[in-house]
Amino acid sequence: MWLPMLLICANLQASSCTVVTRNYDLANTERECIKIVMAKLKEADDIKEIVYKRPMCQQIMIGKGI
Repeated sequence: MWLPMLLICANLQASSCTVVTRNYDLANTERECIKIVMAKLKEADDIKEIVYKRPMCQQIMIGKGI
């Protein structure tokens, strides 16, 4: 499973940054995760207060093999 995440910052200081994610947006493949996070990135483009955005996908290990 893959977790789409979006790093957003109000200015160039690290203290203004937040990672945004939703636990119900899990994707089965990395490619699907990238599609989801890129759609969220386009939504964030409309918010003028966000000066820096970085899309990310993190693989989540679920099950007995952890």
